[in-house]
Order: sequence, then C-alpha cells, then structure tokens
Amino acid sequence: MHTRTASRTDGQGMIQIKKYANRKLYDTHHKRYITLEGIAALIRTGQQIEVRDNESGAEITATVLAQIVAHEMPASQQPDLNRLLTQLIQSGSLVLETFRERQQERRAAWLAEPPDPADLTQFGIPRRSDVLELQAQIAHLNATLDQLLYPDSPPDKEL
Repeated sequence: MHTRTASRTDGQGMIQIKKYANRKLYDTHHKRYITLEGIAALIRTGQQIEVRDNESGAEITATVLAQIVAHEMPASQQPDLNRLLTQLIQSGSLVLETFRERQQERRAAWLAEPPDPADLTQFGIPRRSDVLELQAQIAHLNATLDQLLYPDSPPDKEL
C-alpha cells in the first residue's frame, strides 16, 4: 500500500523526505535528492523532518536519524555510541519515559519562571558592551599587525 505525500510539508513546516528502494533520499520540499549530511544540515537550522519509505509509506524518521548520528560520530567515539545504543535497547521504554518526564519538568519550570526576554545572551546574542570590547580588541590587533608588517610607518594614534 503506497501512501503519497499530498504536500511537500505537513502544513507546519515539516519537510517530507522519501526514501526509495535504492536507498536514495528525496527532499520533496526542495525537489532534490539529499544526503544524510544534507538532512543533518536541515535539522541544525531548526527544520523538522519526516522520512517515509516510498514503497510502504512507513514512517522511518528515527531510523534515518540514528544513521545520521552514527555517520557523524568520530571513529574514536563509536564504542561510546555503541554502548549508549545498547543501553537504550536494553532499558527499553524506561529511558524514553525518563526523558519525557525531564522534558516536562523543564517545560513546567520554564513556564513557572520564564527567562527575561531582554536578556538576549540566552539566545547567544552578545551584549553591546561585549561587541564594543571586541571591536576595540580588533582595532588593537590591526594596529599591532600594521606595526609588525610596516615597521617604518608611524603608529596609529588610536592605540
């Protein structure tokens, strides 16, 4: 039984990806074949994906995500990944249940005391003072480089 994706996204921005029998992955949103690295890049930019087997219509997102994790893991960390996956399989639903509980606790804590929206550093955005300090350091480094590269020229007065 073949189920076709009616749209390229699910209406909430989830990108639909089809996996064909030849193991090729097709991004229906961008209308192109995509690699595991390409899927990882989409996820890193905040995109949500869903992967379906093209023939059966079965949802296989977790399988593809596991492939991405295994593919991107450095060889030196493969034994750790193997142990982690083995423990996950051995402990069954307990790990997922614990994960869900922790997520719910985090959400409840966030709702009880949401972060200050004026503090943009929580989103990785530096303060103005940090930017000004970095600009001063860059100017100083540029002046130092100029002195090293052009020792005969007069130094800048801004040092």
